[in-house]
Amino acid sequence: MKSHKTLLLLTLGSTALLAASSARAGGKPVKPEDVPAPATAAIKKWAGEGKVTGIVIEKEGGQTVYEAAVKGPGAASREVSVTAKGQVVSTEEIIAADQVPEAVRKAATEAAGAGKIVSWQRIVEGEVTTFEIKVERDGKSSEVEFTSDGKPKAEEDEADDEDSEKEEHHEKAKKNKKEKDDEEEDDDDEKGEKGEHHGKVEKGKKDKKDKDDDEEDDDDEKGEHHEKEGKGKK
Repeated sequence: MKSHKTLLLLTLGSTALLAASSARAGGKPVKPEDVPAPATAAIKKWAGEGKVTGIVIEKEGGQTVYEAAVKGPGAASREVSVTAKGQVVSTEEIIAADQVPEAVRKAATEAAGAGKIVSWQRIVEGEVTTFEIKVERDGKSSEVEFTSDGKPKAEEDEADDEDSEKEEHHEKAKKNKKEKDDEEEDDDDEKGEKGEHHGKVEKGKKDKKDKDDDEEDDDDEKGEHHEKEGKGKK
């Protein structure tokens, strides 16, 4: 009886995962022939004997990824996100409750309260693994994600967001300071250019004056020479 319940749970979870894939915010369905060859190869390798039931293109972590929904083998349903170059960014998989760490099961049961946990999902992003549950209560469904030690992921996300905001503020301050320094440097360069131009003008004036003085001296010498010649003739 337990195996039938497990199979039903996996089947329900599979349907939910596949539906989420096609309706994911920001995701746009894409034809297999429009997916880059490296991405297609990576998806097929990861899917193994499973069947790719759909692919969407979306933004994940600031980069464009191709997310494929894979059905099977068996009742399992999985998702994989890869870059255009074929690098695996993240994976999602519907699993049975006995595949979830005890700390996560305990935290999830407490979080569900009077609600019913209808699916368990394992998410892997890089070296980080988290677990997400889907809970139904009073005709409504909600999702909660936990870290491997049973802590709600939202708490970590808030801390990460806070760190990101601090880092962004720091980077913005550095950028503003650099722009201000560049402006001051431009002002100094402009002043330097003006000073240099003024110096060239003054030098030009001096050179012209020296030239005029030389010409005047030449005229004086010529006048004296003529005067001496006139006296000699007398």
